[in-house]
Amino acid sequence: MSLRIFTTSGFLLFSTISGWSDEATKEDYEERMGKYDLVAEPEKHRSVASWCKRNYPSRYSFHQREYNKHQFSEFEEKMNASPSASDLKKARDFAQTLELPAIAESYHTKWGEIQYAAYAKRLEPGNPKMMKQLLAWAVKENLSSIPSVKTLAGSIIEADSDDLTARELLGHLKVDGRWTSKENLISKMDPKNIEDRIKTHKILAETRDLKERSYPVRPLSGMEELGDFHQFSPRKSPDSKFYLNEKNYSRTKPSRLIISLHGGGSGGFEKAAEQAGIAIKSWASANTNESQIVLAPIATNHVVGSWSTLSNVLEIIDAAEEICERFNIDRKRIYVTGQSMGGGGTTFWYLCFPELAAASVGRTGWFHHDNNKHQDCLNKPILLIQGEKDEEFRIKSKDKFISLAKKINANASVITHPDIDHALYWKDQEEDVLNFMAKHVNDIEPDWDVIRAAAKAWMK
Repeated sequence: MSLRIFTTSGFLLFSTISGWSDEATKEDYEERMGKYDLVAEPEKHRSVASWCKRNYPSRYSFHQREYNKHQFSEFEEKMNASPSASDLKKARDFAQTLELPAIAESYHTKWGEIQYAAYAKRLEPGNPKMMKQLLAWAVKENLSSIPSVKTLAGSIIEADSDDLTARELLGHLKVDGRWTSKENLISKMDPKNIEDRIKTHKILAETRDLKERSYPVRPLSGMEELGDFHQFSPRKSPDSKFYLNEKNYSRTKPSRLIISLHGGGSGGFEKAAEQAGIAIKSWASANTNESQIVLAPIATNHVVGSWSTLSNVLEIIDAAEEICERFNIDRKRIYVTGQSMGGGGTTFWYLCFPELAAASVGRTGWFHHDNNKHQDCLNKPILLIQGEKDEEFRIKSKDKFISLAKKINANASVITHPDIDHALYWKDQEEDVLNFMAKHVNDIEPDWDVIRAAAKAWMK
């Protein structure tokens, strides 16, 4: 699959990204949608969902979710103005049944606040045993974010500074025999110093290993299905959008994570969505038995160098962090790649935080080489792929990056394709990209907050 295929017409882009391959089915769907005012009559989503389930599966989840939201709205209208803990629990359970996780979480917190307040009234002042029992209940019920629960944890620490439950709830870590917070640990780190960052990564990796990890049964819940991939917006960056493809995933076995940066071109967000669609469709068709999650960001602030823009980079970090919560990801097998502007972005990320990826693959880009981010690149592997008939300024950038690589301990290699220009087809790269990634596993388990701090330092 190549860039050329997707730039010939707007319709081909639309059908590819939406997962629509049958023009007749598309017309039937649009005709059916034209009969309804789904804003005024949200209950009609039910019949549309039923039709889509039989005829148009890629749009079924969207309409079913919208109908579920309508059902819950009707449920809310019948609730008491001042709901009891029992009422809130029923609302939470109903939202869970309807697979509306954000709404369920909101009602769970409301229920927890009322239930916690009722239990807290029974506390005997200064009784550490009762305080610890209440805290254990709050942790079991996933109510750690409630301010009053955090206050309780602080009170317990005043009486017992080594109480592990209270320390973990507050995000405290024991480093060199002393308790500290993750925020404090990172604040003392020089985010531009690779040795400082590696030390912090390792400390945080050790604390993660001490905790029992669990992953949701339905990690794609709440995401929009678009044929053979999904679209979602991370909680921390709700205005951003990402495409995601999962292949051979099992929550009992760690998967690799591939961050695939799209190419450039004028046209703002619409062009960015087109290019991200190209990237994710290529990965969805990739010939691999590997268990992998591919994250393809759509640049919110789409400019000439989108992947060196702080806002876009932070959105990717937010999304990748959430993917590591939803899916069982092996952090030692995170890979960064991209084509054209994405290839340049790959080298930019490599220079800024080489410890992130087990391997990086920049393809047909203008490769960054003079951005004052020269540091020890830890001998981390990076592969550049380019057509020998690409434009001269890109060819020169490749040569300059290779020259720089020798000075900064970068393990760089190159594959070139004769008689090919900038439009290098995915089928001509796929085997090289997959083989290169398969060869490399990181010796560092990166922490997203550390990478976030480095990004803010490099891209002020």
